[in-house]
Amino acid sequence: MILSRPRGIILFSESTVRIYHSLARADVIYVDATGSVLTVLLGNKSCYAYEIVVRHPNQGNLPLAAASYFATSHNIPSISYFLQ
Repeated sequence: MILSRPRGIILFSESTVRIYHSLARADVIYVDATGSVLTVLLGNKSCYAYEIVVRHPNQGNLPLAAASYFATSHNIPSISYFLQ
């Protein structure tokens, strides 16, 4: 999904959303954000990366990013839109 206001891109797949919904009621959900990695890549332009991460359903595997959001805004309305 590409957004014009706020400018950003939300990435997810049907399978990761299904896993998120099956685990969200009974497990911990992590939200992670960074701006420093993208600033280095984009040359001082403001861009932030947010991810919703859940445990992998198969024990021993790395966690899954259920959804990712790359945005030019770092404020409550922008983050709230992603989390909804």
